[in-house]
Amino acid sequence: MTVDREERLRRFFANISERDGVFSWSQASEFGLSQYEIANGLNTGAWHRFHGVYQLSGAPDTERSRLRAVLTRTGPGSCATGPSALQLWSFDAQPGPWSNSRVSYVMLPPGRKLRVPGVELLRDSEIELRTVAGIDTVTRDRAVVDSLRLLPNEVGRPVLYRALQLRWIDDKQLERWCEALRNRRGVDVLRAHLKDARQGTHAESERLLVRLLRLHKVQGWQANMPLFDEQGLIGIGDIVFPALRLVVEVDGRAWHSDYERFQRDRTRQNRLINSGCRVLRFTWTDLTDSPLSVISQINRAVDVSST
Repeated sequence: MTVDREERLRRFFANISERDGVFSWSQASEFGLSQYEIANGLNTGAWHRFHGVYQLSGAPDTERSRLRAVLTRTGPGSCATGPSALQLWSFDAQPGPWSNSRVSYVMLPPGRKLRVPGVELLRDSEIELRTVAGIDTVTRDRAVVDSLRLLPNEVGRPVLYRALQLRWIDDKQLERWCEALRNRRGVDVLRAHLKDARQGTHAESERLLVRLLRLHKVQGWQANMPLFDEQGLIGIGDIVFPALRLVVEVDGRAWHSDYERFQRDRTRQNRLINSGCRVLRFTWTDLTDSPLSVISQINRAVDVSST
């Protein structure tokens, strides 16, 4: 092996290793590898076929490497979007169907006709790109928007609530996106999420909990009751069982994540506990997805407090 060939291969391996070991035939050629060297690499096991392109042997088969393979295969101008982009942005909504690693979500320039198994493809001519973890992706708000319009409504709901909490999106931005994506795929689902974001109030969560308590004939509670300790007013309890010193708190759909709110809620909860109260806390998802579990936990706390 000549010095020039050794240097070409060294640079090739070093560069491709930083890309999860993923490369195309044309990328190998750009590093000066001949057709014989590329084919020989396959024969010797230096690399192998990987989701329509190639990967260095020993490189990990991960969600990110599979996404990179899809983007390599789909060519220049393509980027991650939807749930694939959310994961690159380290979106931390509760893992679930939204983060199905068997599907890659990719944005292509318009006019590029391509079908790739296991890939959801979108097309748009005006894409604002970012690079995250060495991979081209859409912006955070676009990642949220495309996730909401591609995923079924119920699957996208936790994504919406967490994105609102993180302030990655708000109802004004959603409204603008609904207009920008008018007549595009999934815009009706996006409009439903916009309505959800606008109506996502703490009061609505309280009303839902009250309906559940009445439906299941739970007795002995009072809504919006002032609570005190030796320092004075702690706050207004959402649902309070006065005789049992049991407080039930609920979070609204679009509850916020700012530091002051976070600190205030924790201080309030600590004061309630130190004043002798038991505290249960539920989210909007608890109330809508697991109402029987909510009622069961409340009844259990009532039984324990009564003994």
